[in-house]
Amino acid sequence: MWQVVLLVVLVIVWYLWYNARASGIQRITVRGQGVLITGCDTGIGHDLARRLDDMGFHVFAGCLVGDGPEASELTKSCSNRLHVIQLDVTKEKQIRAAKSYVETLHKQTGSLGCC
Repeated sequence: MWQVVLLVVLVIVWYLWYNARASGIQRITVRGQGVLITGCDTGIGHDLARRLDDMGFHVFAGCLVGDGPEASELTKSCSNRLHVIQLDVTKEKQIRAAKSYVETLHKQTGSLGCC
């Protein structure tokens, strides 16, 4: 009886593995990829910025207070791929400045400056 159960389990595992590979899911390479995240002062935005930096993404971390303690902590604890920018998404001037900063960096480096 246990052989039948083992065989069923192996067939299910093989089926799941085969479907996962056959689904065409492709991972992107992080080299040269950049991401702009808002709300990086605290919470999910802060944690996401750190995690994506650890993964190798070029991160533009939008903080409500660009020179606040949370922004300083991000700068100190992350790599040089992370750029803290002051970004209040309710202020069009700051949105334009953030866009300009990202575009300028891209034009200067020919990519987003990833190592």
